[in-house]
Amino acid sequence: MIRHLFKMVWNRKRTNALIMVEILFSFLVVFALVAAGLELGVLYGSPLGYRYDDVWSVSVDRGANDYGSWDAGSAATFRRLADEARTLPEVVAVAAGDNAPFSSSITSSTWDIDGRELEAESAAVAQSYSDVLQLDLIQGRWFEEQDSALDWEPTVITARLATLAFGDEDPVGRVLMERDDETKGSKERRVVGVISEFRRGGDLAQPVSFFFRPACEQRDDGAPLDTLLIRLAPGTSADFEEPLLARLQGIAGTWTFTVKPLAVSRESQLRQILVPLTIIGLIAAFLLAMVVLGLIGVMWQNVTRRTREIGLRRATGARRSNIQRQIVAEVMITASLGVIVGGLLAIQVPLIGAFSFLSFDIVLLALLASAVFMLGLAGFCGLYPGWTATRVHPAEALHYE
Repeated sequence: MIRHLFKMVWNRKRTNALIMVEILFSFLVVFALVAAGLELGVLYGSPLGYRYDDVWSVSVDRGANDYGSWDAGSAATFRRLADEARTLPEVVAVAAGDNAPFSSSITSSTWDIDGRELEAESAAVAQSYSDVLQLDLIQGRWFEEQDSALDWEPTVITARLATLAFGDEDPVGRVLMERDDETKGSKERRVVGVISEFRRGGDLAQPVSFFFRPACEQRDDGAPLDTLLIRLAPGTSADFEEPLLARLQGIAGTWTFTVKPLAVSRESQLRQILVPLTIIGLIAAFLLAMVVLGLIGVMWQNVTRRTREIGLRRATGARRSNIQRQIVAEVMITASLGVIVGGLLAIQVPLIGAFSFLSFDIVLLALLASAVFMLGLAGFCGLYPGWTATRVHPAEALHYE
């Protein structure tokens, strides 16, 4: 029976080849959507490494001097801003830094570890940064006040960077050297602590290697700070923004401030990613609907052209269920060939290293899910033409021309 079905498919190879190509491209579209959905699901369920609830970000714009040097006057004013915010009863902790979670600002460095180059993002933060975001310190310590007296720069890195740089060895106390540190005469950097994770980009961002360097409000040199992170007492309403801005504006009247809860920044970032993906998904769903209608139409036309063949089978005793199973089976065989070719193309993604952020498990699961979906879709498309074939009366074969 199987051999006969393959022979039937081969005899109509021109029509079936078009169906197979349609299935092939539909399979690739479904595979891409499923793989992207699985990857985003894994990312969304992965820990951020910090807590953003009840935390507000205050962006500081120094006006004409915003891109100038970080002079002693600006540093003193920034210190006063942080100190004044701490006096408010609704404030639990305040920390300064050069960026905030869910922001588009990125600072990256290239490390030279035992002759290997490693890319890592970084942030300059104050001592209280860990208290504000409640970072998960798993090894060593965080920055301390006496660190300013050291002749080397303490650094806190993520577990991901520790593994890439030092493998299974203890990273605490190890030296990190950027490629151009020696030419710049920079301080030696040593690892003093390790945190579990820090996904600055948010829930749907790929995890990256990250490290923190000290940039306290007391520091009068280096890159200017432009962000205050404020952890508030649970239940603090949005009405607190007005008195907070009034306090800050009273200290730096010529500076401007933008207050935004990190939860709002997170939602905005998620929308920026999910809205385009939703539009792409709707377009793909429309294309699949067109594929379904096209397959049903082609198979229905195929059945009408086989009236004599089907009528003769009915006249020789074939039951209606046998006729319908034959039509559906022919569709499934054609679809299977398209899925196999599509699977061979899709499996090249992890083999050639393309889209390296997709793990082999996700690619394999996406392949299986896409194959099941497309075969189920093909079977569904064959139901109506198969049912139409069962309506052919044996007598019609005798009158068919």
